[in-house]
Amino acid sequence: MAVFDQARIEARIGDFRTGGCALPFSVKVLDATPSTNSLVKDALRAGCPEGAVCVAVEQCGGYGRQGRLWASPVGGVYLSLALRPEVPLVQLPTLSLVVSLAVRAALQRLGCVRKVQIKWPNDVVCPEGKLCGISLEALAGGVCVGIGVNALRPAEDVVVGGKNSPAYAFEGLQDCEGAGEGTVEGFVGEEGLSAEQARLLEDIAACVLAELEGRYARWTAEGFAAFCDEYNRLLSLRGAKVEAVSMAGDALVSGVVERADEQGRLLLRQPDGTIFPAQSGEIHLTKVG
Repeated sequence: MAVFDQARIEARIGDFRTGGCALPFSVKVLDATPSTNSLVKDALRAGCPEGAVCVAVEQCGGYGRQGRLWASPVGGVYLSLALRPEVPLVQLPTLSLVVSLAVRAALQRLGCVRKVQIKWPNDVVCPEGKLCGISLEALAGGVCVGIGVNALRPAEDVVVGGKNSPAYAFEGLQDCEGAGEGTVEGFVGEEGLSAEQARLLEDIAACVLAELEGRYARWTAEGFAAFCDEYNRLLSLRGAKVEAVSMAGDALVSGVVERADEQGRLLLRQPDGTIFPAQSGEIHLTKVG
């Protein structure tokens, strides 16, 4: 018997909906897979409709932004989603920023007590570290959205790629909307997930999808400008001095983070007062001091 219950996830999406656009989600669950992204990309190439979802208990070949390896042990939510947005190509990269807002909203809704913010462009973070990584890949007339949430502390510590240490949204005993009455243990035991923990992870997947679909509809109609104010309120490095480094490791500019603009660019005020618009996918940011 599979750890996750496909029918329950699909039913819980309906429970978490707040009205508006409803995507035709079709959920596939797996105990283990090399990569949910790979499965959804294969589905896109085969012509799958929008809304195809793959959720796995663990991955052995997961990856995130710029193809970095993403450790995917039991205790996380590893989800990939097929979308087919009809938007100008220049708008497409901002979808990942909107996804980060949906993930944050879902974690808060389910009872995560950490201070959850967004690290530009799309990492969901808290003071203790990184809670979620998001990837976006365009292919075959569609987009594969990959989401990896650190929900429960795994039985063994893992090394996660990138500069942030992992943090776990529901580490410790937390009261969770999706857990029924009582609490859910915030770490995975040697015997694996308890039934209550599996239900919480299902609810995270369902709530993320429910939070995303309304935002997705608005994003396709209005673009990222509709989310700028919300995004900037949650921007973790706003007001911080950072250095922008190219993908090759070359320092480009340093400055103070002002905000993200309507195109999803991060605006850095340089020492001479000029504004440098940083594009996601082209630079890394390093906090200075």
